[in-house]
Amino acid sequence: MVPTVGHDSYEELMGELQTQYQEDEALAVECSHCVRSKLPKKREDPGRFTVPCCI
Repeated sequence: MVPTVGHDSYEELMGELQTQYQEDEALAVECSHCVRSKLPKKREDPGRFTVPCCI
C-alpha cells in the first residue's frame, strides 16, 4: 500500500506535469498555425515619403 503523504505528493506532481503538458501542447498548436498561415503578398516600393515633424 502506498503511504498517503507519498501518494498525495505523487498526485500533485502528476497534476503539475499534466498542466505543463497541456500548456506546451496549446503553444505548439498556436505556433504551428502561425507557420502554416499564408504570408501577405509583398507590396510595391512606395518610393519617397516625408515624415511631418514640428519643432
